[in-house]
Amino acid sequence: MQVLVSGDTQQLPDYSKTDWPWYFNAEAKYKRHETVFPQECRKAFEMGKEMAQA
Repeated sequence: MQVLVSGDTQQLPDYSKTDWPWYFNAEAKYKRHETVFPQECRKAFEMGKEMAQA
């Protein structure tokens, strides 16, 4: 069994509209969403392909 966890994800398009904008590092979340999240999506897709072939 394989598990893929994608953490520290972007949940909101604009963190400044929350009641606690100071709590999140919005820039880091946006950057991670642009760089790391697509890689994780590709990994999840590949894992799904492997499961479908099994």
